[in-house]
Amino acid sequence: MKIKVVQFGLGKIGKEISKLVLNRDRFELVGAVEKDREKVGRDPAELLNLTNPSGITVTDNPGEALAEKPDLAFHSTASRVSEVHKQLKHILERGTNVISTSEELTYPHLQAQERADELDGIAKENGVTIFGTGVNPGFVMDLLPLTFSGVARTLEKITVKRVQNASVRRKALQSKIGVGLSEEEFDEKVRQKGGHVGLIESLSLVSTGLGWKLDEIEERTDPVITGEKIETEYFKVKPGESLGIDQTAIGTMAGEEKIKLNLQIFAGASNPVDEVSLRGVPEVRIKVPGGIHGDIATPAIAVNSSQKVLQESPGLLTLLDIYPYLYNFEQ
Repeated sequence: MKIKVVQFGLGKIGKEISKLVLNRDRFELVGAVEKDREKVGRDPAELLNLTNPSGITVTDNPGEALAEKPDLAFHSTASRVSEVHKQLKHILERGTNVISTSEELTYPHLQAQERADELDGIAKENGVTIFGTGVNPGFVMDLLPLTFSGVARTLEKITVKRVQNASVRRKALQSKIGVGLSEEEFDEKVRQKGGHVGLIESLSLVSTGLGWKLDEIEERTDPVITGEKIETEYFKVKPGESLGIDQTAIGTMAGEEKIKLNLQIFAGASNPVDEVSLRGVPEVRIKVPGGIHGDIATPAIAVNSSQKVLQESPGLLTLLDIYPYLYNFEQ
C-alpha cells in the first residue's frame, strides 16, 4: 500500500521534496498546500516542470488537503518553531505524521521547550510522529560527528567547519544570510535575528548525544565583507557590503572548549568544504571537498528519513531517536 503524502510549502525545498515523492513508487502525493496565490489552483507537476500531471491542485486551505487522510505531511515553510507551531498542531491533530525542514525543530528542546512539549503531547494523543530534519542542522554538523564518535576510545573535542558558496543557492537563503547588505543593515536584519537558524541546535544535539553537560554555549555571527563587486543570480554586491555570514557556536565544560562549529555561507566562496575533526584516540578527520549542497541534500534527507519516522512510536523525535537513516532503495 502506498504512503499518502501532503506537501506543505512549495518553495525551493518543498518543490524538490514533491519531485522526489512523485518519482518514487512507494508514495502517492494527495495534496499540496501553499499560500502563494500564483501557485494556488495549479497542478504541482506544472510547478515542477514535470511532463505527467499529478492529478491534484495546490490549495491554500490545509483542511482541504488533510481531508485526503494522508499518512505523512512533508512540511517546509519556515525556520523557527514559533512560526510553524500552529501549522504543525493542525496537521498532528488530524492524525498525520510530520517531517519538517524547520531548522529549530531539529532540536526544539533548546529554545522552544514549551511548544516542543505541546507538540509531543498532541502527536502522542493522535498516534503519530513529528520529526525535524535537514542537512544543516540535521546532518553535517551533528549527525556526522556523532556517527564518527563511535570509533573513539577517548574524545576530547569536536570541531566542524562548513563553508558553502551562497552564489549557487536559492534566493531565499541568500537574502536570509544578508547578501548585499551594508554592515549596519546586516546587524539589524541578520545578526540581531540570530543569523543562520540551527547552529546551536546542532551543537546541542552533539552534546546531548555524547552525554556532555555543557556549562555554556556561545554564538557569534559576523558578516563577510567584500572588497570588490560581486554579482549573483539575485543580488549585486558592492565593495564594503556583505557577502553572507561567518557564524560560530562554541560549547564549553569547566572553561574548556568541547564543541566548536563554524559555518561560513557567503557568495563567491571559492573553496566550499565540510570538515569534521575529532580530537582524541584515534584522531579522526573527515573532509568533503565541495561540501554537501544543502538545497539538494535537504529534500533527500526528508524523504529518506520517512521510513524510520513512520515506524517509530508516536511523539516528537530528533535524530538521536532514529539515526542512521539511509537512502531508501525501495523505489
